[in-house]
Amino acid sequence: MKNQREQRVGYLLALLSASAFGTLAVSGRFAYADGVDVTALMALRFGLATIGFWLVTLIRRPEFPPLRTALAIVVLGAVVLATEVTFFFMGLHEPGMTAGLAETLFFIFPAWVVLMSALAQRSWPQLAVVIATVVALTGVALTAGDLNASAKLGVVYLLIASLLYGFYVTASGHLLQGVNPLAASTLMTSGAGASLVLFAILEGGQYPSSAAGWLSVATAVAIGTFASYALLYAALEQIGRAHV
Repeated sequence: MKNQREQRVGYLLALLSASAFGTLAVSGRFAYADGVDVTALMALRFGLATIGFWLVTLIRRPEFPPLRTALAIVVLGAVVLATEVTFFFMGLHEPGMTAGLAETLFFIFPAWVVLMSALAQRSWPQLAVVIATVVALTGVALTAGDLNASAKLGVVYLLIASLLYGFYVTASGHLLQGVNPLAASTLMTSGAGASLVLFAILEGGQYPSSAAGWLSVATAVAIGTFASYALLYAALEQIGRAHV
């Protein structure tokens, strides 16, 4: 009974995380309208979120995992997560791409999670899961097929982002078992933040030029990053605990 309750809590937290993450496309669109480019937006988003997580960590003082696990989490954030979010916002920035369509394309990542989990566990998912996955992929294919040529590159970027995020979620589910959610959030965003801020320093970027632009960035940081990843790792902990 306790495992079922933890599993339900985990699914609810995952749903809240997805909802928080879903605000990013809208925040990104408003930021782009203010002249912000992808490089600057990613650096601000993860740089500020990292500071926020470390401030909370200093207050709450969670238990961190062993050094080897901690380094693996940082590397996963610096390589996979940073690459994924960059592709997502590159796709969102392409001509002809809307916030709603970007979210539709990106949120097929559960299909990749199903496939990767099946390959990792060498077992087929339930028939209902397979049917739902096929229907979702078919819907995305039909939607993408109606786009004009100028938006096709954005579709490619977003599909790459969804694939990378599927891998990220699958890897996180295994890597973060038993790891405190706050510690996991702090380490993961630190890795992503470090690589994205370094890239912005080397390449330069166009930052917000008005209060509206900074508000869009603040929304992306607070809701689309800080809240979404904190909820995701809390969900992974609950779901993983339910299967112990």
